[in-house]
Amino acid sequence: MKRFSFFVAVALFATTLTATAQLQTIDAKKLPAATHEFIHKYFAQTQINHVEVDKGAHAEHYIVYFANGDKATFDGTSGRCTGMDLAMGSVPDALIPERVRSYISSHYPSSHVISIATIENGSRLMLSNGTALCFDRDGSVMRGDCPTTKHEKCDACAAGKPCSKHVTTDKSVKQ
Repeated sequence: MKRFSFFVAVALFATTLTATAQLQTIDAKKLPAATHEFIHKYFAQTQINHVEVDKGAHAEHYIVYFANGDKATFDGTSGRCTGMDLAMGSVPDALIPERVRSYISSHYPSSHVISIATIENGSRLMLSNGTALCFDRDGSVMRGDCPTTKHEKCDACAAGKPCSKHVTTDKSVKQ
């Protein structure tokens, strides 16, 4: 029994080391200038709780966690915002293309955007009513699956299973 407990402890320790090797907490002062400008513009009244850097195989991303529960993700090279999830409120209109805002206001007048993320061919948005929508770079609704960002995968997506969080649930879009 002691031997089994020892192996479990070693396995947990190894797993912890592997997980922390990719995600590290850093000082907010180390963020790129573009990231600081974005935070000052859109989160000026919100205190930063902590910042993590995700050093993936292909890219580096900064994840800024705010005291109010909001979260913003930034490209590690350019400092450009690649996504935000808001605990309360809505994504600022300036960050949503006009054509996308128009589509949402006409099809979902009582909903607002609570999450936005850059994906390979455009952007993925989550509305306050739970609807996930994907738009291409031109602002047209993408049909079919709504992919995750390159650095984000939920458990179901990672396992190759269907995932209701990352597929278009917009019933007005004919697939």
